[in-house]
Amino acid sequence: MVAGAAALLRSYIPDLGHAQIEEVIKETAETTADTARDGAGRLNVYHALQALFVPDVQLTLEEPLRKISAPGDKFVRITWGEYTTLTITKYRIWKKVDSGSWSLWQDNIPLSQRNKVDTQVSPGHTYHYIVEGKDGNDASYPIRGKSPSESIEYPEGGPERSSPTTGNELPEELELRPNFHNPFNPFTQIRFGLPTSTRVRLQIMNIRGQVVRVLIDEERPAGWYEVTWDGKNESGINVASGIYLYMIEADSKKILKKMTIIR
Repeated sequence: MVAGAAALLRSYIPDLGHAQIEEVIKETAETTADTARDGAGRLNVYHALQALFVPDVQLTLEEPLRKISAPGDKFVRITWGEYTTLTITKYRIWKKVDSGSWSLWQDNIPLSQRNKVDTQVSPGHTYHYIVEGKDGNDASYPIRGKSPSESIEYPEGGPERSSPTTGNELPEELELRPNFHNPFNPFTQIRFGLPTSTRVRLQIMNIRGQVVRVLIDEERPAGWYEVTWDGKNESGINVASGIYLYMIEADSKKILKKMTIIR
């Protein structure tokens, strides 16, 4: 049974080594009355697979809300989920440009920081990233399963995005753009534009119209803005999978759109 469980885990993440598979199986085993005698307890393959399942790595090409280089420059934001059972102590990220070689881009990222920004990007290239968890012995656990690399293209000229600092034209009226990614897990970006300085309220609601989270409720100057929702409610608890509504209110106007979160 242990051999079968090991083969199943290996089929899910082919890069897992023998020691890593052993750790997963032991840590997810159930304690029984005979644990002291038998060693590791009762095998639980379902929990072992759950220990390896985390949300996919997500990449977004964004424009800075504050000038960090030159107007129009973009950056890549990398976000990822967290491990729940494995003894992960740090994260690290590998990077590749176009068809070049992989290189270690970021190392020893704290567990609390599952969001990094890469400003070393330029138009006309495709950027690839692999996010790994690492334990105290520096062993690696790719966050993605069978296809660990996530890629994003930075087209020549960049996507049509704007911000209050780039000098682009202001919207003629209140605008609320589709969120990206959608469906998403765990993060999504919501972009909106204000034609004039005004008080704005941006909130997340469930399909019954109940408020789940208020993202913005304050005075803002005219311009374009982008807000990230981490899929949590006002109490900091992850919301369940399903369809949610996001609504903006400003200048006596309301705009409502739908989004989907998948856990």
